[in-house]
Amino acid sequence: MLPPMTLLHLARTAGLAAGVGLVASACGSAPAPAQAYVFLQMSADSPAAEGMCVGYLSETTLIQIGMPGDPNASPMPTAPTRVSTGAQHIEIACSVHQEGDSFAINLQVFQGDVAGTGSTTLTVSGMVSASTGGTNLTSDVSNTIAGDYHSTACTISFTTPGAGASPQGPPVAPGRIWAHLSCPAGQNSNVTTQSGGPSTCDAEADFIFENCGT
Repeated sequence: MLPPMTLLHLARTAGLAAGVGLVASACGSAPAPAQAYVFLQMSADSPAAEGMCVGYLSETTLIQIGMPGDPNASPMPTAPTRVSTGAQHIEIACSVHQEGDSFAINLQVFQGDVAGTGSTTLTVSGMVSASTGGTNLTSDVSNTIAGDYHSTACTISFTTPGAGASPQGPPVAPGRIWAHLSCPAGQNSNVTTQSGGPSTCDAEADFIFENCGT
């Protein structure tokens, strides 16, 4: 028979191991971190922005998170790559909550200055239908160099050429969305044109947000 002190030591060791197992189990059940693919460009390409876009005189990529898929890859097409929040100077906060036949989306993604175009935050909020997309969504594109471009007339559709692929299954569901954002007349009231009006630029983005709150 083992001496009492040895038994006590074994009991403590077993208890510690059990505790570590419980902690590991709890950690294993933690939700997966939010992840995204985002390709965001600003330009003067829309009719509303023609001659009115002071901040982006040429097409400018502000956010590139992940890589697009390749529909022509061999032996089979590749999907867009996603990046998790906290990696590669990226922070993601998002929720996609079902309300009846539609979804309330609140998306925010930040990318640090990795290409000399400044740090950028994209936010999108509003209601989206899985069948028809969405209209009159609110979006902000905030850049540390060009400033903040705001619009309350953005649209969401589900054609995403910039992602190099289309979703398999519904493009929006609780906790995720795969879509194209169009804000053809985002305005920055702190930057004015020669006519005195606010700088007006076109924001276009293809994105995938996953593991969002529901």
